[in-house]
Amino acid sequence: MLGGSIAKNDVFKKIISIGYELETASLAKFTKVFENAEGPLDDDVLLNTDTAGPNLEEVLSYSSERDGELFFNRKDELLLVDSYTTASLNQGKKTVDRNVKFWIANDITSSLFSNYLNRLCLESEEKESDAKTLADKKNNLYTIETGKGEIYKLHFETLVPKECGLFADVEWIFTYYKPKRGDNLIIDTFVNVMKNLLLHLDSLELHPCKLVAHLNEDDSTADTVLVRKPEQRSLFYLPDTNMYYLQTQYVDELLVVNDICITPQMTFSVHIKDLIDVFKEIIAFNGLETESLRDSKTISENRYTTIVNIEKCIDELIIEYNKNNSHKFLDKKEEIQIIKNYLFMILYKIYIYLNVYLVNKKANASYKKYLKDSLYFNSRHANYDLYIEMRKCISEYFLGELGNERIHDIICKLVIQENVLEKYLINDSKNVRKKAFSIDKKYELEPTNRNYGNPEYSLLSYFQFFERPSQHEDNYDGDGELMHDWFRSKRLDVFSTQMDVKKNIVLAEVRMFQRLLSNYLISMNDDTLLETMTNGACNRIMRNSSPTISQFSIATLRRFVELYDKASIKPRKTEKAKRLKKTVLVSHSTRKRCPNGSRKNKLGQCIKYLHR
Repeated sequence: MLGGSIAKNDVFKKIISIGYELETASLAKFTKVFENAEGPLDDDVLLNTDTAGPNLEEVLSYSSERDGELFFNRKDELLLVDSYTTASLNQGKKTVDRNVKFWIANDITSSLFSNYLNRLCLESEEKESDAKTLADKKNNLYTIETGKGEIYKLHFETLVPKECGLFADVEWIFTYYKPKRGDNLIIDTFVNVMKNLLLHLDSLELHPCKLVAHLNEDDSTADTVLVRKPEQRSLFYLPDTNMYYLQTQYVDELLVVNDICITPQMTFSVHIKDLIDVFKEIIAFNGLETESLRDSKTISENRYTTIVNIEKCIDELIIEYNKNNSHKFLDKKEEIQIIKNYLFMILYKIYIYLNVYLVNKKANASYKKYLKDSLYFNSRHANYDLYIEMRKCISEYFLGELGNERIHDIICKLVIQENVLEKYLINDSKNVRKKAFSIDKKYELEPTNRNYGNPEYSLLSYFQFFERPSQHEDNYDGDGELMHDWFRSKRLDVFSTQMDVKKNIVLAEVRMFQRLLSNYLISMNDDTLLETMTNGACNRIMRNSSPTISQFSIATLRRFVELYDKASIKPRKTEKAKRLKKTVLVSHSTRKRCPNGSRKNKLGQCIKYLHR
């Protein structure tokens, strides 16, 4: 079957672990709680939090002695549920896979629903400035009324107080720590994700309800507003738990499971030496040549060219460096490959910053996206961390004979080569300031210069920032630590969980996974599937009939699993095949010709089929 670049390929055997994040603005997750840090609650309360990322493990292992009141209100949240093997689910059984974690987390994002609610409540909230006052007010703002007459107060808890209209959405996270290594690892694991998510969603009970906003604290009915779109919305309950999902889709329809819209992202770990190989295969376009995939093909080809050009850039940098320097990179191919891949990750982020992020920002003064929004691959490591690992590898390459200062000098001489960089690292000379790629001391910026560290002005200063960061008061993080990465210093490389590099294993996020999966699904060439991708719930909400919009409906992914299962079923043996028994060795390949009734196999052996 033709598909996107995530279909079968031997290079995917190099992936060590893999994970998926499925974000949805269709639902908000709530936990029924009976007490808070101040004592028992008198009312039925559903709590919405911002528990996500690194806080998941902390909340799961809550300790009153260690955490005090910090996570007390969240201690009863359902965060981790069992994930089952594909083989057992196919047999109608449930065998827990201990190497997989299935998290139900929350995600703070702006949406049509939150924008609508903010228009209702924000005007009065803006008069308040005290964080606790804002939080208390929000906890008295909303109630849910079910058709059975049940009334729940909605409470909210976030580490930083949020707008009165902001509900934390849902994010389902699957992490495969030891996936079965194979050429179809990506599709196989994603199918398992969907089978487990469908099992979870199909077990929910639907309770139609109404969401009411009480804009006046004295409960005046004149200021009680029924939240619309829809007037009657879905409240899903997971049986035998305290977890609920509330419909937050901003559309005049009662939400059913099949109409939930999700945006999937993929993250994988790989040994650094294999990173470029995996990137190139993922980015390569292998889909059907159809009208709907024409844009995808162009995008993939352009991005593939970018990766190849950065790789060529590094190769040429090494060649030119070796011509003029005593410490050369010549032998030890695997060690050089490791160094090249670390440098690739650093230069890739710089390339996107110069040629995509800055270009968009200059064209649109109100451009407010973060750097990661322009990256189709996002490293889960800061460039400074990658630089430190590259420095270690270079030290080992030269047998530990060189100090950090000398290695830094080698890195600068290796990277800052004006002719090579101008050829590969920028699409237009206007994207950087004059002499931005020069190593000449007369163009060197001092740490006190306001452009120090900015690769648009001086790529040399960007690398110098790693060792000699700016001492400006804005260059300290929340813990008072000096930041050694200019992208993080300027709050450009933020809102991604940063991980440590261990044993040269790196983690990369595939931010274009949605489009890759769209390509794969379109290439399955199934009319029912294409109908859900062009006229489904997500298309109606986004008012866009393109099959490559940024969301999938559960109906689409359910059909994908059905088609995958159907293609995976092995055909039954024919009667003729059943009559054939195992082949019997008649003679060895030394015989020039096989006797009548037998023929040579791939090993050159003569074999004969015996019939019943």
